[in-house]
This record gives sequence, C-alpha cells and structure tokens, in this order.
Amino acid sequence: MLATYELLRLRARLRNETEINLFKSLIRHTILAIHIMATDETSKDGRTLYRRKGYVQQGETAIMQNDIDRGGRWSLLPVMSTRGYEAERVIAGSVQ
Repeated sequence: MLATYELLRLRARLRNETEINLFKSLIRHTILAIHIMATDETSKDGRTLYRRKGYVQQGETAIMQNDIDRGGRWSLLPVMSTRGYEAERVIAGSVQ
C-alpha cells in the first residue's frame, strides 16, 4: 500500500452523524433555493488601481512614482439571492 502526504481535515470528536443526516434531510425538504440569501463585504479605495509588480533590468530596483492619494474608502454590502441583488448598502469608510 502506497502512502500519500495529504492535508489533515479537522473533525469534531463529538460529531454525531445521525443528527447531521437528520438536519440535512430537514433542510433538503423544507428550504427552497429562493429562501437562501448570501452577503459579503467588499471595499474600494484608490490603492486598488496600482500595479504591484513591474519589469526592470536585473540588479536595479523597480520603482513606480505616483501621487499616493488613496482617496476615500467605500464599503459595499450586497445581499444576493437566486433572483439577483436583493439589497445593497454603500458606506463611506470601513465596516467593522
């Protein structure tokens, strides 16, 4: 038998497969896809348009000179469903 080196998966010691399967069955038969909504946060400021890497002759330092004005920071909080965007909130600054 050949052995392989794989990433370990963490599994709770108190995991109850019967309870997990009952929950999955309940969800599968009572929740429709239109009931599920997902949200995520994204943000934007002036830094996101700058390159991170560039070409340069070997032995030289790659330098990009530019005004370092980050501008305002904006956060976007959308709520998505199978019907598309349900709601969104745009906030000036960061969300904590």
